[in-house]
Amino acid sequence: KPEGVIQGKKDVIERRASPLWLKISKTGGNTPKFVGVATLFKSAFLPKGEKIVLTGVKNGGRPQPISPPFDFSLIEEWVETMKTDSENFKQVVEVVAND
Repeated sequence: KPEGVIQGKKDVIERRASPLWLKISKTGGNTPKFVGVATLFKSAFLPKGEKIVLTGVKNGGRPQPISPPFDFSLIEEWVETMKTDSENFKQVVEVVAND
């Protein structure tokens, strides 16, 4: 498996932030608790027709460019798993905001 840096087109796409933001927040009260917040921004990963490219590959060779993910199914599956894993996640609430 080659190791490298994901790179967009030079001088066009400098950086791409993750569509999934994770944050730990402290609740108020006499006995504070901590909650995890996962926010998914369902946006286009790259402009239409662009590919993901690896640069600076350490293990030799240069992999072919690949298409970015076309949906958020992997992250959505993770959310569904959290909803049913009461041993590790005490309470999971899904909030969906529309445009």
